[in-house]
Amino acid sequence: MTERAARERARRDRAAVAARNRELDVLALREDGAWAEVEAHVATTDPKRYDQAANVLRDLRDLGLRQGDAAAVELRIERLCTTHGKKPSFIRRVRAALTSP
Repeated sequence: MTERAARERARRDRAAVAARNRELDVLALREDGAWAEVEAHVATTDPKRYDQAANVLRDLRDLGLRQGDAAAVELRIERLCTTHGKKPSFIRRVRAALTSP
């Protein structure tokens, strides 16, 4: 990789990190609403809504990590999965979302 390409890649990486931080800043302002959104998605039997819930849970986990509250968020996610344990499609989607980068 050339020096120019390396600089460009570093610039793109910094931009991606900045964008993610902005997303988490917005999520922090509506954290309670995000948890309610997850509950609403999981209350259905629609796999697309499960995907949406899983994505929001990944964001909430990342926010918890950033805020130093990861253990509480992980516990809340585990409780949610336990409550909805009879929805294997939802559980699979959550596990996949939380293990992907």
